[in-house]
Amino acid sequence: MMPHKVTLYYEVKDTGIGIRKEDQIKLFDSFQRVDIERNRQIEGTGLGLTITQNLVNMMGGTIGVESEYGTGSTFFFSIEQTIVDDTPISQTDYQSYQNSVIEKELEQLFIATNANILIVDDNEPNLIVAQELLKPLQLQIDTARNGVEALNMVQQNNYDIVLMDHMMPVMDGIEATKAIRNLPDSRYADLPIIALTANAMMDARNEFINAGMNDFIAKPIEFSEICKKLKQWLPQNKIHNLTKEQVQKLFNDETVYSDNINSSSNEAVELSHELGVKNCGSETALNEIIQVFYKTIDSKANLIEELLHEQMISDYTIEVHALKSSALLIGARILSDKAKELEIYGKEGNITAIEEKTPALLNMYRNFKHLLKPYIKNETTDKKISSTKEWIDILEHMKQYVDEFDIDGVDACMKQLDSLQPPQPIEDYIEQLRIYVADVAMEDIINIADKIIDLL
Repeated sequence: MMPHKVTLYYEVKDTGIGIRKEDQIKLFDSFQRVDIERNRQIEGTGLGLTITQNLVNMMGGTIGVESEYGTGSTFFFSIEQTIVDDTPISQTDYQSYQNSVIEKELEQLFIATNANILIVDDNEPNLIVAQELLKPLQLQIDTARNGVEALNMVQQNNYDIVLMDHMMPVMDGIEATKAIRNLPDSRYADLPIIALTANAMMDARNEFINAGMNDFIAKPIEFSEICKKLKQWLPQNKIHNLTKEQVQKLFNDETVYSDNINSSSNEAVELSHELGVKNCGSETALNEIIQVFYKTIDSKANLIEELLHEQMISDYTIEVHALKSSALLIGARILSDKAKELEIYGKEGNITAIEEKTPALLNMYRNFKHLLKPYIKNETTDKKISSTKEWIDILEHMKQYVDEFDIDGVDACMKQLDSLQPPQPIEDYIEQLRIYVADVAMEDIINIADKIIDLL
């Protein structure tokens, strides 16, 4: 005979800063926030655990915490529940449930073939994800990799919306928004600018609004959320709503949500394929982002190491912020969490913690070079062999475009080089050049182009 009651036990573990023994006793008290010095960048009223405890107690359950300071914490609760359906979990039809949720989200789908938007983000994987997610909407999309580039592009084109990343080198999203609002033409005052941010706290929202932004979208970007915001801010005469039948066809044809999600994850390498597909929006986008992530591991890890060595903490913080985002996109949650922790320390200026924890982050980061190698495409077979003169001519043109700050010209030169089979002595330098072009690191592009020319 089936039992009528069962005890539900649930726990959440983290590898954060932990909680001192003397603080644990007051953790569930109202308006208490422990270790204020270390957590001053984190907003909160101190009521969350108190409310949670009251809810658990009202259901006749218990809640508690076990923690070691400096190592991490485990929060747990148990509640007695009445069994209403004894169907084994293994027999539950999660696919039907998932499809019904997805179909409901897609009810707000629309197309806007005449709408022009600009996506600004220094992280190439983020740009890939955003473009992949928005494919069904049939928008006209341009991209920029920093605020300076965005500022130039909004003056050259008529955009209906700008999706603006917050933390970027050269010029960040806040500075870029202020610069756009200060342009003389009145259309720049009305141009909708929406922040793309991993920080949705109230103080950050206020900073965005005060800078002149109209709204924000949290990262990782959710398809339903970005659809909702675009529908709100795009000109209504450019939005074409779809019938239920049209939505269903897009739902069946598009790969925004893959129905072939591999739910397995390799815990040994801390990489979740399912999470990667969810965050990227499709198998196609995930595979493309893995290629980019893999190629930049060595250079990005070396850059983080160098910035720390030079005590350039502001630039260091920007780089670990970018790693936090790109790691989460491919499903590397623990790597992302470690980068997030170091980003917080960077904002605090906590050099001791940064120096202590950065080596472990970089070791894990570099290990992904080996772990991801089986998924990397061999791109050398279709590349043509060219003369030394052709290589030098392209590199000289690239340097000229850098002098003119012509980003499109630089990108075009990089595409030409990518179509050629690099001579053995310069293979590593071409990889580094590709990364500098992606980061719009103009001075570095010229320096490494000169080095390649000398080697040739």
